[in-house]
Amino acid sequence: MRRPLNGFTLIELMVIIAILASLSVVAMPIYQNYLSTSAATTYVGEFAEFKHAYQTEAVIDRREICDEEYLKQLNFDAEPISALFRSRMTHNAQDGILVEVTAALNQESLAGLRAATMVHDHFAGQNALVGTPLVTSSLVHFQAAMVPCGRSISGGITQAPPGTAVPNPGGGSGGGSVNQPAKPNQPAPVSCALPEIEFQGQCVTPTSCQQGGAYDPADPTRCQSCGPTHDLIGDQCLAKCGPDEVRNGSNQCVTPANCYGGQFATGDPTQCGSCGPTHDLIGDQCLAKCSADEVRNGSNQCVTPTNCHGGQFATGDPTQCGSCGPTHDLIGDQCLAKCSPDEVRNGSNQCVTPANCQGGQYNANNPVQCLTCGSGYGLNSAKACVKLANCHSGSRSASSPDQCTRCGNGFTLQGDQCICPSTKVTSTAGQCMPAANCQGGQYNPNNPAQCLTCGSGYGLNSAKVCVKKADCGIGGQVNPNNVTQCSSCGSGLMLSGNSCVALATVCSDARRACSSEPGNGSRFWGCVAPKVGETSWSVARDKCS
Repeated sequence: MRRPLNGFTLIELMVIIAILASLSVVAMPIYQNYLSTSAATTYVGEFAEFKHAYQTEAVIDRREICDEEYLKQLNFDAEPISALFRSRMTHNAQDGILVEVTAALNQESLAGLRAATMVHDHFAGQNALVGTPLVTSSLVHFQAAMVPCGRSISGGITQAPPGTAVPNPGGGSGGGSVNQPAKPNQPAPVSCALPEIEFQGQCVTPTSCQQGGAYDPADPTRCQSCGPTHDLIGDQCLAKCGPDEVRNGSNQCVTPANCYGGQFATGDPTQCGSCGPTHDLIGDQCLAKCSADEVRNGSNQCVTPTNCHGGQFATGDPTQCGSCGPTHDLIGDQCLAKCSPDEVRNGSNQCVTPANCQGGQYNANNPVQCLTCGSGYGLNSAKACVKLANCHSGSRSASSPDQCTRCGNGFTLQGDQCICPSTKVTSTAGQCMPAANCQGGQYNPNNPAQCLTCGSGYGLNSAKVCVKKADCGIGGQVNPNNVTQCSSCGSGLMLSGNSCVALATVCSDARRACSSEPGNGSRFWGCVAPKVGETSWSVARDKCS
């Protein structure tokens, strides 16, 4: 069985990376500041040690500090060094032993530039700078005198001057300070930690006079001059204002208001106290005057007021109405003319005459169109209600229900309507069919193929068709079940099958047929009897005699 692999998930790795990144953001500035402070403190401490050694050696050798021959014999191998900026020592009869410090951002790190600036501020606090220092955001260069010429060490002393403070490179109390040798009967000078300096027996932090400026030697908390990017305002260096800025009463750089020929408010250039002739002073700003047909709204903008037709504007907004006159309705925030009694408003609040929906409903958003129609009507493609076409069980047009596309029940499509041709009739059941020939009588409206009555000389058979009646003579009877047949015959006629024929004709034909029988006896009349519809020869004789 394989053991599961152990390791970090991607989310765990990402969390670790995020934590390390957060720590780096916090730690890097602290570390950079530590490097700068540590380098500056170490440098000043090494400088103090070198100065102490030089002074001690001068005492032992009983030599003047600015002795040209003595300076030439010095060994500068022990001069202060720093890994963060460049430094070297020189000497001359006028300035004594000099230290020259250089740091450029393109050669040293930002930490080195900061460290060199801190060393500059230290020497400036000791009034030890020689010449004009150059301190900018990308370059620091200056010279400082370790021991000014004209000052000597008292002879006979074989140890370090009692007032010389040995700095603590670790940055503790007195670390990084350089003090002049104490004079006899004077208290030891105060030892200050960077970036503080000693002033009138106290440690003070000199003010920053911004890259090339200088503070007042009589008061390090005040500036005497400023760098090129700052203005000296009172005794402080303030960043120069932009080309379109001015200083207000608090010496802050602000963008001045445009007063269009007027004056600023006292002490605040961002506000106007008066305006030119083309503008109105609204609050503390100058706003362009409104035209003759405009007014200001609640935001002091010039707007064209709406026409409320005798009503009132809405509060704070003249472009809206709060009420209307008697001839108009308030619709939303505008006054619209009232509609006539036979009109309604559509979705755009226009007055329109609603469509006749034949008892149905019109569209509220567009009253000229119908949503539904009353009985017997339907919607066409224009949303109008039209009368439904009678297609007699056929089909209507979907877009025009008043038109047929197909007819049923025997009707014919003529154009877009179903009609029954003139050769046919329409039954009460809606069927288009040929009508029966009732010979002047009436056909059945429920079934035009059958007759109700027949004309003269015709009668209805069992199929309700008019047929010619049988001629049964005067007094004869037609068969009620079949009018083409006789059930009895009138005078002078004789029923032959289902028809009445003349008796004389029948007798004549019977005699002719029986002419082969002899005489006028019973045999002859017995032959004639069945032919004239009789069974007795005597009755046949009487009938045909």
